[in-house]
Amino acid sequence: MKKVVRIVIWVAGVFIGLVVVALILLKIFFPEDKVRTLAIEKATEALGRPVDIKGVDLSVWGGLGVELDDVTIANPEKMTVPGADNLLSASYIDVKLAILPLISGEYKIDRLIINEPSIHLYKSAAGANNYTFAAVEKKIPSDVKRQTTPATQAAAAAISFNRVEINSGSLTYRDDSSRINAAISGLNLRSSLRNPRVNYFETTGKVTVGELTVITTDTLPRLGFTIAYQAEYDYGKKQLLLRAGTLEVNGLKLSLDGSLSHPASGMTAQLSLQSGEIDVDQLLNLLPPRQREKTKGVSLDGHFVLDAEVDYDTHQQPALSYNGTAQLTDLTMSMKDIPGELRFSKALVDFKQNNLRMNIEDGSFDGRPLTGHAVIENFDNPRVNGELAGTFNLAYIEPFLPAEANAKLAGMSEFNLKFSGPVEQYDSLDFSGEVKITNGRYSSDVMPFPLDSLSADIYFDRRLTKVIRFSAYTNSGFVNFTGRITDLVPYMLTDSAKTRGISPSVDGKLSAKVDLSIANSFLPPKGNPKMTGDLDLDIALTGSLDRLDDIKPRGRVSVANGSY
Repeated sequence: MKKVVRIVIWVAGVFIGLVVVALILLKIFFPEDKVRTLAIEKATEALGRPVDIKGVDLSVWGGLGVELDDVTIANPEKMTVPGADNLLSASYIDVKLAILPLISGEYKIDRLIINEPSIHLYKSAAGANNYTFAAVEKKIPSDVKRQTTPATQAAAAAISFNRVEINSGSLTYRDDSSRINAAISGLNLRSSLRNPRVNYFETTGKVTVGELTVITTDTLPRLGFTIAYQAEYDYGKKQLLLRAGTLEVNGLKLSLDGSLSHPASGMTAQLSLQSGEIDVDQLLNLLPPRQREKTKGVSLDGHFVLDAEVDYDTHQQPALSYNGTAQLTDLTMSMKDIPGELRFSKALVDFKQNNLRMNIEDGSFDGRPLTGHAVIENFDNPRVNGELAGTFNLAYIEPFLPAEANAKLAGMSEFNLKFSGPVEQYDSLDFSGEVKITNGRYSSDVMPFPLDSLSADIYFDRRLTKVIRFSAYTNSGFVNFTGRITDLVPYMLTDSAKTRGISPSVDGKLSAKVDLSIANSFLPPKGNPKMTGDLDLDIALTGSLDRLDDIKPRGRVSVANGSY
């Protein structure tokens, strides 16, 4: 046994020695300039377009190979690529060959190292591109052409390397036919490959992108990400299985697994994503700038956990779909123009293509209980449908009241609100609900006296406000009202420039007992008139509120101790 081992070691030593001697002879009989010229000629012939190499050397350390300095691959001769003369330029490329296959005359790349590659991919409006090599395609076996697309042919070539390294790379992509532009900087790749059986590969690796920028009809946010993976690829079945992977995007960490199939009939892919606990405010960094602009003045704090599925199928329309759930905990949200703070300890969000459902548990607004649910559809022009119930301070309504009336509102309210309509046009929302008010206060420049203490029980929808009970007390007496008011809510919510087209009307019963002195401010100034006395009334009212002379009262009015 020992003798056999010594023989094997001796044979291996002789073989390695012969290789080293052969390399020395190559360097002696083939000067660097000749080797460089030969490499350029072969590469240009193989790719069918100009290739330039500034320096060529043979390397032994780490395996038998060739080192290339300052390599460029030009664009097709008849194509002008905006901003780039070359498809690829790299400061250094090191190609290592597997030694044992050389014995049988087979050249198999064991390791490929590319330093500082700069890649520029371009597709014209007419569909021509600079990354298809006609000379290479001619050499692809016909059965491979029939079963794969050009993109998967490139992928098949890439995975034939046992080890691949890319260091400090950059890539740009411009498609004038779809108006999509993308750029990658800080690209680093480490990948290794095993081939346990024919047409079956196992690979592990890590890809890091310092910054990814994508510009379509809307500029997407800049992303930095890292992917670490373990995958299997069955070339016969044209199927990739991602067994274990981790993805980190702008600080968000996700675990993922999935599969991809690319037969000649089309591509399908499934991807599952799960996250640990993530800060909610990090989500805002993933929004496109146009969407992020809408969140100005919104403050978010809390955590969420994500579980999502992404599907891609070229046989369906749309090809991309997704669904999943997100569980939010300890959420706090506030808006610059609305006082108060929304909190809830837990909320469950279900989402899918153009649809989001949210259910609030154990919530509060301004420290008071709040429950509800909402459905948002059509993310391009979002519409909401939901229900909220809780208690809130009436002062929060003030920003929505007409500014010219200088209205002030305070007090507590219990509410149950249902709503539906476009999110970005709150004055077009349809809604209905109930409101109960206690210890309220209201004042306005259009009212002769403030309401110091009011209570109410009101039902409303977009057109109708039904006052089941309304009671208000002032320093001068009290007022009670029951009845119906039409178009009151649209009048209050609509911009003042548009209120001329809305005419609120009333149909109800009013009872009151007040001091007549409250009418003095409405009397003409000439003669300095004054009124005193006690007014007692019980009347029915019908008519338009914006035209007081149109209101038709019916009932009883009495005055005691009056003077004028």
